[in-house]
Amino acid sequence: MPFNYLYRNTKDYTFQPHLIDLAYALKKYYPGCEKARLRNFGMSIGIRDTRKLDAVYNMTELDVRKQGKFEDTIGIYPEFIDGYGLLILPTTGRYMELPYSAMLPKNINGLLVTGRATGGDKISHAATRNMSCCSVNGQGAGIAAATAVKSNRDVRNVNTVSYTHLRAHETPEHLGCRLLREKK
Repeated sequence: MPFNYLYRNTKDYTFQPHLIDLAYALKKYYPGCEKARLRNFGMSIGIRDTRKLDAVYNMTELDVRKQGKFEDTIGIYPEFIDGYGLLILPTTGRYMELPYSAMLPKNINGLLVTGRATGGDKISHAATRNMSCCSVNGQGAGIAAATAVKSNRDVRNVNTVSYTHLRAHETPEHLGCRLLREKK
């Protein structure tokens, strides 16, 4: 069945009054919630766990928790896991590298998949699905796609043309990302 945008938008907006009712019921009937207030909710219903790519390399929980390093790294990201009953805030100083091969489908040429759908298990997905990590992967994918077009090669063969990194860095003066391009 095709995705029905009208149905989705209708359900999003008809669901919101139920959230208000739920907040009221919690406040009235659940001990400890007497002073609770509903401050905000999303404009649409979101789904955190969506389709995931079966990639050339599927990231694992060990990659995330043990500072995984890869030959085809396109970026780094702090250890930040939020999901499946696990919360690790990015205060540990540990980080993981993001592999380019986690964006390459196993059996499809000419396609990069980024965002919440990169290849990996549940815990790696809980670490890579947030927006800031998606932006690191997305920037790397964009650079790889541009390199593939410029060199007239498939995205699978970009690493033979150039080795592209997106390295996150923090200094007291500047927070952000810088792009390093190195010849292989």
